[in-house]
Amino acid sequence: MKRNKNDKAQPLDERQQLISLKAIRNAFFALIACLSVSMIYKAIRFSDPGWEFWAIIAACFVILISRRVLGDIERPKDFFGRPMPLGNTKEDKWARKKSYFADSLVFASVCCVMDVLVFLGGKDGGLDTGLAEMLFPSFHPYLTVAITAAVTFIGMFFISYVFDYIIGEKFKVKKYNEICRMLEEDDENDLE
Repeated sequence: MKRNKNDKAQPLDERQQLISLKAIRNAFFALIACLSVSMIYKAIRFSDPGWEFWAIIAACFVILISRRVLGDIERPKDFFGRPMPLGNTKEDKWARKKSYFADSLVFASVCCVMDVLVFLGGKDGGLDTGLAEMLFPSFHPYLTVAITAAVTFIGMFFISYVFDYIIGEKFKVKKYNEICRMLEEDDENDLE
């Protein structure tokens, strides 16, 4: 459908807004993919992928702040994009805990793999094997790396799980339920 010059001042309808939002989302994912490929390439070449990492973090931070400021009423989803149950039954809480577990497992695995890659690249700032070498001086260096990687995995998993649980339960699910309750109360008041 063509628009004439006078129609430019009119606001977009929901369909046009959705198309624009999808285009922006696709551009964002393309940008993140390019930055990720550049970061991985630099890590393989033992170069410093610093600005790419911080650009990805900054982009995600802007999205989080924007969603918080603009108000977010999207239903909470798990790591795989499926809607999470919102009730207070044992089954719903257990399903959310499993979702936090899967998210933490992926996060800890990625942190561990990146740390090992940096260590194998010979760059400083990766795994700190000093404590493991002090506790197990007779172990082979690769076994020391494996022990340190396992400790890193466990630590990152625990931190991620606690963080996901607190954010998920206290903010996402609780806030979504509150907004739904307020909207239902507004609808009931409008009917009266």
